[in-house]
Amino acid sequence: MEVRNLFVKMMAVVAIAMLSLFAFAACGGDDDGDGGDGGNGAPTATEPADGEEPTEAPDEQSSEDVTACDLVTKEEAAELLGEPVDDADTGAASCVYSAESIDSFASVGLGLFSFETDGAANTSFDEGKAQVDSPEDLSGLGDEAYWDPLFGSVDIRQGRHFVTISVAFADGDSASAEGMEAALALAETVLSRLP
Repeated sequence: MEVRNLFVKMMAVVAIAMLSLFAFAACGGDDDGDGGDGGNGAPTATEPADGEEPTEAPDEQSSEDVTACDLVTKEEAAELLGEPVDDADTGAASCVYSAESIDSFASVGLGLFSFETDGAANTSFDEGKAQVDSPEDLSGLGDEAYWDPLFGSVDIRQGRHFVTISVAFADGDSASAEGMEAALALAETVLSRLP
């Protein structure tokens, strides 16, 4: 039972990890060793200068407050898959719901990367897309979107956010037409929850 659960989670996390690498590569890194973004708008945890208090616009949710698991609930994942799911496995930018059944490889995986600027998100999105063999452009989702047939994910840029959604059913194949349709159906809900 544990081996199957680990395999399902590993496959979903691998797909999201690949996107994370694309997002990080698009950031260009930081050579000064201070851990900052080097001014390139990459996703960072910003800290106020000494003696300053962090500020946030009133009545506006900060994207740092939104995690991948805020975009889809356990109940929504179970309804989409048509079977009960375990609690989410989370990472720095990922959320994976896996089927409870030891006989199922079903899962819903999400990655959320929030950048300081739309331009930084656009750069990361474009560089990630450039790494995909035969991406299929999708219209009507966010600012731009594509289907990644290798990893079976819908990748979307909306403003300064880059989201990836992958849905695999009992056979574990997220690259199937059924997986694509399910990811597209989930995309509207996900995008509506972004700040």
